[in-house]
Amino acid sequence: MTLIPKKKFESQTVLEKIADEAISALKCVTSVSTTNVELADSLDFNDSKVLGVAVTAGNIGEKIKIITFGEIKDASFIFTLNEPLYLGNNGLITQAPPAIGFVTTIGHGLGNGAIFININESIEL
Repeated sequence: MTLIPKKKFESQTVLEKIADEAISALKCVTSVSTTNVELADSLDFNDSKVLGVAVTAGNIGEKIKIITFGEIKDASFIFTLNEPLYLGNNGLITQAPPAIGFVTTIGHGLGNGAIFININESIEL
């Protein structure tokens, strides 16, 4: 009997939107229209509705790429494996849930160098 190795399943959902403000890569964003995004924020209900994580940076009026589901790899990620990730202030990704405002779980850590995005609805604290 020969065992056949499983293929690694990799899937991402990528969107392209226009920045309504300067947005750095690896920040959470929220929709302000069907075409535009701004930084998400856990302090405001509408801003806590995360669309995804920007994987390219952009200034006002520039197109940026956003991952709404799937794995993102970056050497700067130092998140604990399988622990939840949350939206913080000004689009920050954090493993500490906010104490005030709204909690939005955006995914989980995959250990050093990677995260998995799977966005949930915001919950008011």
